[in-house]
Parts: sequence; C-alpha cells; structure tokens
Amino acid sequence: MAKIAKLVAGLSGEAKERALFTLGSLQKLGNAHLDEFTTEMNTLPDGPIGTVKVKAHTLNTVQRCYFAVKEQPDDTLNNIINGLLGESDDGFKKVIGNLLKGALNSLLGNVAVADNKDRESYVTIGGPGIILRIDVLLWRYQFDSHGLTAEAQNAFVYGFNSAVVDPAEVPEYMLRYLVWKMISADTTIPADKKKEEFDKLWKKFKPEGRDGEGELQRARERHKRLNTLTAKVNAKVHDPSGMAVGNEFIYFACPTEGKIWRVDPSLYEPEVAAGGGTSTEDDVEPTQAKLAKPTDVAVDDRGDYLIADYGAARVRLVKVGENKITTVFDGTKSPGSEDDPIRPAHINGQPSRGFHVVAYQEGDKAAPLRFVDIDKQYNAIVVKQSDLKLPNGIAKLSPEVHGVVTLDDSLTKLVAFSGNGFVGSIPWGGTEVTRVYGGGEEISDNVPAKDLKLRYPCGLTYDSSTGYLYIAEGHGGVPPYHSRVRRINTKTGSATSVASGPNVHAADYHGGHEQIYTLSDSRDSDARVFRAHIQPVHLK
Repeated sequence: MAKIAKLVAGLSGEAKERALFTLGSLQKLGNAHLDEFTTEMNTLPDGPIGTVKVKAHTLNTVQRCYFAVKEQPDDTLNNIINGLLGESDDGFKKVIGNLLKGALNSLLGNVAVADNKDRESYVTIGGPGIILRIDVLLWRYQFDSHGLTAEAQNAFVYGFNSAVVDPAEVPEYMLRYLVWKMISADTTIPADKKKEEFDKLWKKFKPEGRDGEGELQRARERHKRLNTLTAKVNAKVHDPSGMAVGNEFIYFACPTEGKIWRVDPSLYEPEVAAGGGTSTEDDVEPTQAKLAKPTDVAVDDRGDYLIADYGAARVRLVKVGENKITTVFDGTKSPGSEDDPIRPAHINGQPSRGFHVVAYQEGDKAAPLRFVDIDKQYNAIVVKQSDLKLPNGIAKLSPEVHGVVTLDDSLTKLVAFSGNGFVGSIPWGGTEVTRVYGGGEEISDNVPAKDLKLRYPCGLTYDSSTGYLYIAEGHGGVPPYHSRVRRINTKTGSATSVASGPNVHAADYHGGHEQIYTLSDSRDSDARVFRAHIQPVHLK
C-alpha cells in the first residue's frame, strides 16, 4: 500500500483523481470478497452455503486486503498457514500445507492482467477428539505492466477460517469426500499412491475393525458430553444474564427467576444454589433467601461467591463452608438512598482481596453509571460516571458497560465499555480511564489487541494461570448478527478468537475443564442460553 501511495502522491489533477478512483474501486472489490467470505463463515453453525455441507463452529479468522505483494508467498502467509493448522495431525497438516502453498504459488505467479480467485474447504484432526474444518479464500488482481500500476504488482486478499466440527451434525461420507478431495488435489502425491495416502489419513479418523479408537469416535463422544451438559443446563436454567466458573461448579444468575443456579460439569444436573426463598434477612441459608433480580455472579478460588442483586440494590456474599448469605454492599445507603439506590449489575473479584461492581443510579438520567470498589473489610468507594476522565478520542461515554475484571494484586480493574467499543483500565477507586484494548479498525485474528475493532465488548474473564483475558464480543443489535469470544494474551498483547455464537454476552474458561463456556442468544427465542465449546490444543 505504501508503494501505491507514493505513486499516487506523484500525480496531480485529473490523472490523480482517475488513479484514486481505480485503486479505491479495487480495494472495495477486495473487501467485498472478504465480506462475502465472512458472511459464509457466519452460516457454518446453521447450514453452510456452498457445495460443502459441513456444519461447524468458527474459532479463528484471519483476513487481509492489501496491495503490492511479492510473486511468492512470504513468511507472513506461511506463518498464518502454520498457525491456522496448529497442532493438526502431521499427515493432514502436510497435505493441506501443500495445497495452500500450491494455490498461492499459482495465484501469485499468474501474470495475466485479470482477477483470480481460489476458494477451498479442508478437514483435519486438530487434536484428540477434535475435527476442524479449514476454509480458505485467496483473491488477486494483477495490475497492468504499463502506466500507473507498472510497479505495484497486484492487489491481494486472503481469508483463513478454522472451525470445530460436531460429527453428529455431519454425514460420515462428507468427511470421506473432503479427505479424498484433498488427496486428489495434492500434486506432490503420485497418482498411483493417492489411494494409499487416502487410506492412511482416513484410518486416523476411523481405523478398520477398531471401534472407539479413531478420532471420529473420540470426537463423537466428546461432543456428546458437551451437548448433554448444554441440554441439561438449558432445560432448567432459563435466560441467565451472568455466569462464573469456579474450581468445582459453574454458576448462573437468572434475574427473571430470582435464582442462582450451579452445575458440576462432570455430573450435568443443575441445582439451585441461592434464591427462590422468602427471606430478605442476612445469615440465612442461601436457598431460603429472596433475590429480587440477580444479574451477575462471581466466584473465588475457595468457592465463595458474590451475587449482584440489581432488583434489591444489594451485593450478597455466600461462604460455602458456612452455607449462609450476607449483604456486603447496600445500595440504598449513602451515597445511594431508598428513593434512588445504587443498583449493582455486574461483579467480579474475590471477597478475600476486594471486588469491583458495575452499578447504576437510575435517578441520574444523564450519567447513571457507577463503579463501586469494595475492599475485604467491605468498605466501598463509589465513582460517578460524571467524574470519569475519558481517554483521547472519546467525547462522550456511553453508560452501557457489561463487564469488569481484576487482573492482579493492584486491583486495577478492566472495564468493558460496551457502548463505546473498547476495554479500559481504571485504578482502584480512581477516575482516570485508559484505553487498553479496542478502538481500532482490525477485525481479524492474530493482531495487536489495542488495534481491534470491538463491536460490543461484554463479559470479561481473566485466567491468572495463563495470563489470558477473555472478551465476549457481542454485536449490540447491529448487523452482521454474529459474534465471538476474543482471547487476549496480556503479556504480548496479541488477540485471537476461541469461540463464536449469536450475540455472545458472557464467556468463561477454566483450564481444568478444557472448555470455553458462553452465554449467547438462543437461535429459537429471545432468551439467552448456555453453550460449551471445545478448545483445540493450539488455542489453549
């Protein structure tokens, strides 16, 4: 792109206008191909369009549109290919690598003045019990070798997408077809060896006469367990708005029912943990308590959990060892009041160190947002929206905030400013907001998180054992109606996607479970539902 800019800068008048129009049209054409590819990838869970009818759930997408590429694939593209395949089986990795590099060589080596497109789908083993679908888009427009674009070479677009396949949703013959298609297209395999190479790869999916030992059967069993957990939870837990994953249980906050549910992922059966009772007093059993409208829940390493009860304007604490519920923040007291209480909506942290609350004071119509920092003695500091010092580029702060998390012992909080599309940090009890992630234009994976375009960041979760931050990126009611979970490496600042779904509102991960858990829109109603997602080895 820099070479193009330099060429255009040397022109003037009508020549410059024609050049800008031509190059702008090419970039729009390239971006249109990417938009079409993205739309197609978003249909994978429901019924993919095109000739390959393999349902899958997108994990990772890398795409780019730019000018003036080399005649041969450079290290950047090769690294993307290797990253996309991750820990794939070596046999599949070799074949797919051959096909992708062959397609790139063919596409970039074509010197005819025209546009050329390659669109393919592959299948691979992404780890124990994990089958991945790999989709690839390559498009290139070769410039004329005369005039303005003589030195620019070409415009180039690529899109790579990996997605997890549930074998229960895909006919076995379709997987066999994709494997055979890959072998047939690999020109490095001699014609008389293709059947032999196909048999080698397919036996990794399904060994002859050895039921239960192939990756196809392992994948079926693994997806069956996750599908059973998902179905059992959604049968009892209705329209949850908040979720927290502990060492033993997954907790759900259900505002319409006034209950906190929990489930042991290995046993599948949800049970009421708190709420559903009639008492508004402290020091009663959690299931005897009346919760007015619990919107979020947070759990610590010991199993104690906090409840944000928006309807009662209180934060409640349940210490599992004592099996009692108590109030640790009362929003009806100063600086709140009975007439205009501070209502907690989202919560995160540990009672033993301190925790953060995103709250609202509805009487302040212009700026209702409140941040409440509560220390281990339950002393609260309340910061008003109107007192916040905003980062450069944010003229007005939206009160739509749907996530908060603590990263370290400093108790500095990260906040998902959903309405403004970024994640910012605020010191304990402080007022200065620093933009950390989002606010850029990048929508692809494997890019610096500070450059991301976050459409509607919601729930935040931090895994201290890995240093990964998880962001549930919703769509905020703006098309395209698809979203994902972003994982941020807080040490390197790089971002990648690890799950997807319709308007993901909350996400959590626990290494012991080796799954990503999300709350997202139901495809059948207006309610939110729970989903469990497989995480391939190379994304752990």
